[in-house]
Amino acid sequence: MTLCFVVILATSTTLAVCEEILTTERCREDQWQCRDSTCIPFDDKCDGKIDCDDSSDETHALCRNLECQSNWFRCTYGACVDGIAPCNGTKECADNSDELLPSVPFRCDDGMEIPYHERCDGKVNCQDTSDETLKTCADMSCLSYYFQCAYGACVDHGAECNGVKDCYDNSDESDELCNRLSARTTPVAVKTTSRTLVSNTGASTSGSIAVSTTHGSTITTPSVIISTSTASTSTKTEVTVKNKSRMCKLPPYPKHGTYVFVNHVANVTDNTEVKPGMEYEFFYITINCNEGYGVIGNKELICFNGEFFKQKTVPKCTKFCKTQREEGMTYRCSRKGRRGKCVDFEPPGTIAEVDCTKPVYYLPIGSATQLICLRDGSWDNQAICLVECGKVASSAKQLMINGSITKHGDFPWHAAIYRKEEDLISKNQICGGTLISRDVVVSAAYCFWNDAKGEQEDSSKYAVGLGKIYRRWNDPKDDSAEYFDLTCLKIPEHYDGSAGNFQSDIAVLKLNALVVYNTYIRPICFDHNNIVDIKMDVGRVAGWGFTSQEGHSSRMLQLLKLPYVKLSQCKKMLPDDFRVNLAGDKFCAGDTNGTALCQGDIGGGLVFPDSFSEDRYFLRGIVSIASVYNNEYNKFPITMFTDVSKHLNFINNFHCDT
Repeated sequence: MTLCFVVILATSTTLAVCEEILTTERCREDQWQCRDSTCIPFDDKCDGKIDCDDSSDETHALCRNLECQSNWFRCTYGACVDGIAPCNGTKECADNSDELLPSVPFRCDDGMEIPYHERCDGKVNCQDTSDETLKTCADMSCLSYYFQCAYGACVDHGAECNGVKDCYDNSDESDELCNRLSARTTPVAVKTTSRTLVSNTGASTSGSIAVSTTHGSTITTPSVIISTSTASTSTKTEVTVKNKSRMCKLPPYPKHGTYVFVNHVANVTDNTEVKPGMEYEFFYITINCNEGYGVIGNKELICFNGEFFKQKTVPKCTKFCKTQREEGMTYRCSRKGRRGKCVDFEPPGTIAEVDCTKPVYYLPIGSATQLICLRDGSWDNQAICLVECGKVASSAKQLMINGSITKHGDFPWHAAIYRKEEDLISKNQICGGTLISRDVVVSAAYCFWNDAKGEQEDSSKYAVGLGKIYRRWNDPKDDSAEYFDLTCLKIPEHYDGSAGNFQSDIAVLKLNALVVYNTYIRPICFDHNNIVDIKMDVGRVAGWGFTSQEGHSSRMLQLLKLPYVKLSQCKKMLPDDFRVNLAGDKFCAGDTNGTALCQGDIGGGLVFPDSFSEDRYFLRGIVSIASVYNNEYNKFPITMFTDVSKHLNFINNFHCDT
């Protein structure tokens, strides 16, 4: 090893004296010597693991200038470790920097995802360059041994003025930072105090000279004093640099957008202080497009000393395609061969693959599964996801009730109707209902009618529960349930309770919020146009009615199968004083085995499968008050139902009065 000492003598000359000190090299050529003189394999330095006793093989000073392969991870101090090191639960960097990063990926503006640690590192990793922008990197706080770029990114300390572009915006090599006038070498005038300049070789020079730095740029200081001294001649030369900067003029705002302006020289970031046409020595702008528009490619424009970098014109705001955000619909977008999650607005050329969230939603036959974003900002097709109405949950939970099996999900459309007590906190289940859309439930008018006063009760007195097995309001065991108040409810104007023999015993309820469909909450299929061939054979109905003639109500939902009964047979089976209720909008169903519906079941829906699918059910009947005799347990095997096909206009035209 050689150590050099510079000795300055008190004479007219300067002597450099080097003294060579020889030391014994203890390590082989394939080894690296730690600062404490111990030896380790050469490849073990800067590998994330401390091998030297004094830890000198894993320091920032040693490792900071390493360049890691693209599939490796670079520790904060510079070491290179496996690319899967970030947030894998194992410390692979000596400073643990691989476990201090956010575990979520960074999402580029175009939807592409990159490792979080690759943002704001001076190198572009997003195709749209959004990982290296002022917007992304403004909140970066660089450690003391890093250099911070003008837009916020952190790169190695010493990056400034090293002749290498380390910052994406080239701010580490800006002429102002590096004391250069421009990127070109420009001749400068020289004024001398004598006509002759004597060099240290004894040769004389006269006339004009050009002064430049080792990086090929001119000196930026107004004057430079060059002195030489020998025993016989002393000449003092003053170099005067003519420095005239060119200005950058702010461009007009792009159509359908504006831009964010930053001037790092003047420390101006408030857009209210600037406007298009103003001039600065340096500016950096980022394009912000109006909603529905975006920039394809680089959205930044940088100008310094009258010259634009990367692109010469203002990026354009192009019309993008709005991604449909419908419940039950999922997307994956491909842009230039890269596939990822779709963002709210996608650029032209994007291919969106559409799927529906199963088992709650399905893609109907013939519906588009792939959409292409056109140049005019519209999709070439439209995708549709339909809810799986009238379907029993395939993953239903089984419960034992009185020896019979009930599945949570057998009746995902069944609604529990509750009446609020005077304290507005307690609620009692009084009726059933059927969900036919995301905010509409169909029930019986009887449930909301004051027969003594002959008028409809106010909707604020009622609440609805969906996805329930247990009767009690807000039972914690109903972990998939949803609860609602009512915005309004309507019953037919001519409904008159018992005075009208319970004709038109139907009510439509508007929920105060949209239902979130899931495995255990989804609507029944409803034939709005009476065109579906419904198989009126054996229907299904659910409720919390009485379970015995003693009047004990069920704590859990009961499921019944009731065969359809022809009108002529129904009349024979009903008592004489009860037949008056069997009018034009009623039909009958029941069994002689003792199975019957009761008070708490009123308003529930009787559903039948269609003729083409045995596992898809349609609403056909509503349990009517006619099924109860003297307000007791139903002693008759036959139950009357309101035929919903007789009230399609009332249901289809339902709306809340403003």
